[in-house]
Amino acid sequence: MKKGLILPVLALALVVGACDEDDDTTGPNTQASVRFVNAIPGLTGNLALTANGTMVGSALGFGNAASQCTRVNSGSTTLAFGTANTGGTGISGTALETMTQNLTSGGNVTVIATGTAADPQFLVFNNTSTNPPAGQTAVRFVNLVPTLTGGGSSTFNVFTGTTTTGTPLTSSL
Repeated sequence: MKKGLILPVLALALVVGACDEDDDTTGPNTQASVRFVNAIPGLTGNLALTANGTMVGSALGFGNAASQCTRVNSGSTTLAFGTANTGGTGISGTALETMTQNLTSGGNVTVIATGTAADPQFLVFNNTSTNPPAGQTAVRFVNLVPTLTGGGSSTFNVFTGTTTTGTPLTSSL
């Protein structure tokens, strides 16, 4: 398997966790935290994510994830992603994909642009209920590696512990 295809999977596995909830607000939280990941290979330029036409975070190159979450108003929200405009402040031209998502007040989601340049897709993960036991962390692993040249497939095993002596949690993802 090519190194270039492994990078978005590893980046996603490492950063797709829930957003930091250390906000020091004094009133009720009426927004959701949104993190964006660009996992579409073969696109020219960076991708931008918008919520109801407003830029969410910054434009991202392939295999990158936002380093922090962006607060977005809750409720019915039209999410769109497409090639970032020259200033990196929105989408240039027509969005590659759009969808409507109901964002919950105080919610926490990860929005992933995936698929291919010819068939872009959204994946939205709700991280709000992720509450690992004390001393542990939650990691979500998603295999976004496209079908390999020649029709081959890619599979991964997820372990707990060290890479050489760990116990498989799941296999053949």
